[in-house]
Amino acid sequence: MSYYAKYLQRLIGGNTSVARTKVEPGHIISFRYRSETSRRKINRLVLVLGKFNKGGNMLVHGLTVEHIPESKLYAFLKRVIIKDTLSLIKRKYELKGPFSQLIDRPRTFYSNYIKNNLLEFDCYRTYKMYEIKQPKLYMLDWKKLKIFDNTTHEAAVIGKTESLNEIKQSKLLLNKILKQDITNLNNARFRKLIMDRFGSLDAFYEMLTDIKNFVDNPGIESEEDFDASKT
Repeated sequence: MSYYAKYLQRLIGGNTSVARTKVEPGHIISFRYRSETSRRKINRLVLVLGKFNKGGNMLVHGLTVEHIPESKLYAFLKRVIIKDTLSLIKRKYELKGPFSQLIDRPRTFYSNYIKNNLLEFDCYRTYKMYEIKQPKLYMLDWKKLKIFDNTTHEAAVIGKTESLNEIKQSKLLLNKILKQDITNLNNARFRKLIMDRFGSLDAFYEMLTDIKNFVDNPGIESEEDFDASKT
């Protein structure tokens, strides 16, 4: 049974294109896949768990979420959700789900989580990267998990008025301010950089608000116009 239509109702922020070589663990992607056996193009909605090279072919493995009942998927994801606001913000700007960095260790993640909880739904798949066509990033509305409380800053979770393309632009501005690509940092190094740069979380959140307001302005010409002097 497919739950694809149900999950489409849970997506937020539209979608944005991504190069298949840029797909990372924690991304939710939709794509066409040309099977070598049937040559039939099939739409997919996949939570990416990792990439690895096998026999000279780069493979992407993940969960086809439309095969998993919504309640079962969300119950499973609650096992690996993070609540730390800075870690959530980092994941948001990377357009990844709010998962712990366990998901970045695919073998451990598969053995400890997937194998014992989700295989009954026949949802685990491996894809040849070169067969993935026109991948796009999507995001589920993680507020539906109902695990975030008033200790989670609003900047950490995608709002209904935000688009994924706007978040991508916001990340470029944040990287410019930090003089560092946050994708290259783990959670601990990201926290240290933020505290060293801004001195307090409140000052950092204020800057994120400035960035969001700038990106929301339909009259902007370029990220070069952003005034980061007060940082």
